[in-house]
Amino acid sequence: MSESRLVSVDLARFLSDARRARWSCAAPGMTLDQLRELGISRKEARYLSARGVAVFGPPLPDVVLDGAVRPRRPRPPAKPRRRRGHRPEERQRPRTPTMERACMTCGGMFGSEGPHHRLCDRCRRKAADLSPWEPDDCPVPS
Repeated sequence: MSESRLVSVDLARFLSDARRARWSCAAPGMTLDQLRELGISRKEARYLSARGVAVFGPPLPDVVLDGAVRPRRPRPPAKPRRRRGHRPEERQRPRTPTMERACMTCGGMFGSEGPHHRLCDRCRRKAADLSPWEPDDCPVPS
């Protein structure tokens, strides 16, 4: 079998300037080894030949694999995504007080859910009724 030689190159179809610069030095009649000396790999020559940008005569042979090809492993099935708080046991489970604490406002004892829970329900409702934009009845200190 005779060695493939470059017949023609369509430089107008190149996308990158770097590739165009490498192939602009290629002349018709060059072999793959001569193209390799210009910095053009066999893989790139095959790629451009398959797309019709570079024409070789006789056409470049397909890639021949030396050994057996390992089959690709199948992808594991995707796990269903769970959103937080959407499990049935989470929705039905009531919050339970963990310890007795003194309210910051009134000092009364109440069942607290954690260190973030420092106001009893009565003081929390009272605080929700107050508007931050309502003027105070207190005199302004001077």
